[in-house]
Amino acid sequence: MGVLVEWDWSRLSTLTGDAKMIPRLIDEIFSERPQERSSAHGSLYCEVVNQGSLYSAAAGVADVILAELERRGDLSAEAWYLLDAMFRGTSHGRTVFMDGGELKIDDYCRIRIMGMLPLIEDAATGAMGEEFQGIVFLLGGMAEFCPAVSEILEREIAASTGERKIIAEGGLSEALELINESS
Repeated sequence: MGVLVEWDWSRLSTLTGDAKMIPRLIDEIFSERPQERSSAHGSLYCEVVNQGSLYSAAAGVADVILAELERRGDLSAEAWYLLDAMFRGTSHGRTVFMDGGELKIDDYCRIRIMGMLPLIEDAATGAMGEEFQGIVFLLGGMAEFCPAVSEILEREIAASTGERKIIAEGGLSEALELINESS
């Protein structure tokens, strides 16, 4: 699937202005150094998902992270947490221009992330620790828009033990709550 759009970062917005610094931060979220990943996550969260409010750069960030998921088959915990925040975020009317039209940023991010559900499920199967928790947070939050994630979480519960099972049970509980609220 890969990146759908070649993003012009200078034309995308963040909390503090244009998004020219975002590609460097995205590179750092995939760093081998935990401190660098953590710092990049904090900066990206602040700039593109500030307190749940999505800025246009979130669309580009989602595309790049999802392309990396497709390429690698897994992501850092920080990248999973950022996808979760973008999935749950609200654009408050902010849009991105795509193919001559406008799309709400939250719709764009959700559509792109839901389109990668098979890869997210595959990544969950092999994930451990914080990475698994990040995936489960994302899956739990997706349930309102994609009730099928509850089946993924049920399979994870059945195949897991210990802490992993507890994390999956928490994700399923959140998913079922969101499904019930949206009914």
